[in-house]
Amino acid sequence: MKLLILKALEGVFPTAVLRYRAYRRLILDPSSYLYLTGWMESLKERKPVKKNGTPVPWMNFPVVQFLEERLTLDLNLFEFGSGYSTFFYANRVGSVTSLEYDETWFELVKSRVPKNVVVLFKEKDVDGDYCRVIASMKTPLRCGYC
Repeated sequence: MKLLILKALEGVFPTAVLRYRAYRRLILDPSSYLYLTGWMESLKERKPVKKNGTPVPWMNFPVVQFLEERLTLDLNLFEFGSGYSTFFYANRVGSVTSLEYDETWFELVKSRVPKNVVVLFKEKDVDGDYCRVIASMKTPLRCGYC
């Protein structure tokens, strides 16, 4: 009976029926991609996390999975901008150097990072010191493929 009603509604309201099907398959089903990857947990927590609540970068989940498979503890990583990605990388590489321009965010992140992370502060500028910090580092970063 329900199928007949859906078929009838599909002829009159095709977009509404598609949205309903998507809602049923993605939002209501705990075995859906949105639950398995952590997307629903991220929505609930209002921050990027995996299904188990561990932080991930603000990137799509296939990219996060790609990074998880390739990052190793013998790598040193530099990132422009700190945050959830900093914590994600800290668990997967030997060291992280993160450059931040927002002083309030810098203080918050700096107070919470693990020991293998250095967070640097540099004021935001245009074509100035901020973008050149990586070139001025005394210890070169090893890319792992060089």
